[in-house]
Amino acid sequence: VTDADIKRVLLANTDDEKVTPRKLARRTQRILRDREMRATFDQLQQAGATVEYAAVDVQSVDAVAELVTRLRTRGPIRGFVHGAGVLRDHHIAGKSIEDFDAVYGTKVGGSFAVLSALDLEELRVCAFFSSTTARLGRVGQVDYAMANEVLNKVAHCIRRDHPKTRVVSFGWGPWDGGMVTPSLRTVFESEGVGLIPLEGGAEFFVDELSRADGPVEVVVMGPTPTPGSSGPPPGESHDAPATRPRAKLSAHDASMRVVQHIELDTQSHPYLLDHQLDGKPVLPAAFMAEWSAHTASHANPGLRFLGFEDFRVLRGLQLDGSAVVSIAVGKMERREHDYAVPCEVRAISDVSNGEPVVALHSRCTVLLSEPNSSVEAPTRAPAITGDPCDSNVYDEILFHGPRFRAIASVPHCSAEGIVATHETGGSPAEWSDVTLRNEWLTDPLSLDVGFQAMIVWSQQVRGARSLPSGFARYRQFLDFPSTAVTLTATVRDASDHAAHADLEWVDADGQVIARMEGYECTIDARLAKAFAPSKQSE
Repeated sequence: VTDADIKRVLLANTDDEKVTPRKLARRTQRILRDREMRATFDQLQQAGATVEYAAVDVQSVDAVAELVTRLRTRGPIRGFVHGAGVLRDHHIAGKSIEDFDAVYGTKVGGSFAVLSALDLEELRVCAFFSSTTARLGRVGQVDYAMANEVLNKVAHCIRRDHPKTRVVSFGWGPWDGGMVTPSLRTVFESEGVGLIPLEGGAEFFVDELSRADGPVEVVVMGPTPTPGSSGPPPGESHDAPATRPRAKLSAHDASMRVVQHIELDTQSHPYLLDHQLDGKPVLPAAFMAEWSAHTASHANPGLRFLGFEDFRVLRGLQLDGSAVVSIAVGKMERREHDYAVPCEVRAISDVSNGEPVVALHSRCTVLLSEPNSSVEAPTRAPAITGDPCDSNVYDEILFHGPRFRAIASVPHCSAEGIVATHETGGSPAEWSDVTLRNEWLTDPLSLDVGFQAMIVWSQQVRGARSLPSGFARYRQFLDFPSTAVTLTATVRDASDHAAHADLEWVDADGQVIARMEGYECTIDARLAKAFAPSKQSE
């Protein structure tokens, strides 16, 4: 029985009309975890053990003490294995106190709650599941690294005070299972990080605990992936999964370094359900731009986002399940009035033969400036005239689902351009549980509305829909407000196959928020079939 089988049964037997993919995934994972635990319990009982499973809040000192007291009525507790942990990966700027408490409290608070309830003199074996993150670090895991390093030091203290107890803190690398999803597995392999096979890791765990004179801290990594490997290295169990080849990157990658990984699927990024072409979710170009701006800013702290140059969509990112998006930056160039940072958005996915493939989807130069540098307020572009658009743009022209339906009105549309009023995108947390920061640097919804407006224009004026190809220049002068704004797209030239325009966003006070120059879109009548409007909602 696969997770897909379970999802089908759950959907067929649910009365919840508003069940979302995220809820469905959580229910499925709960069933799979329960099934795995029951199988483990059966194996232990067949081996002659008595099994009791108890669910308590590991951070509750009273609840843990009550459980330990009850267990001690059966005899002294000789072994303790601490394996609790959660992840809330974010950069420091985007990490909330709640995120930190969840990660740090589960590991550190949970371990202290159990240790305070145990009689440590009775223990013969004490093991902590720490992580290589405590030693090597990892992007977005400052709290996870801190928590695991605390476990390492707690292990040293216990060993010092109780020398007869075998105490080990295992600094595990990624396992081939558990928290490591198939997409994350591909990320680790593309970085040259080997996964610990389940059977081999379990054997190592038992062997290390059996060593009376072994070290307190042990760092454990899987075998390094090698191109063309077809099976496990010598000495490993042949029941363990074989290591797949590393993903090969293009020659251009030599000057770039990957700074950010984003695991992309419709559960963690539900807005993708409202951005579908040919029935498949497509990552909006506006999000590629936003993530590029964030990554370049993160890689060069102390500077503020100014805009883009030469943003090109090289290949649409259409999801078939999930993918891992990697954002890479090049060396920053200091110019007279700003700093230029090359940036690429790539996606790592698996092809049918199981070999990871890296594709380049967008490329741009992110512009940064000194935090206190002044930006001259631009004058507004000339007004666009024309008749209002009478069409219901979302039901008759655009493919966008509810989250992207921000256009309120189209008061003017003519050969010279289009004007639209629209809502802005709110905060990143309103769009996804996986956020890079608390506030947008651009506003992906506003940028996407600019592209939407040009689709409406191309359909109304040229008789066919369009898709963005890129733009030459973008400058942002103000933060996008929470109130409605007005977009004006001035068309510079157009044919049956392409159009070029300048886009400008203005707030309610008439101030220019941002300006995009040299926007280019591809016009194609064949897009009509792919543009069947998405009816999906969260």
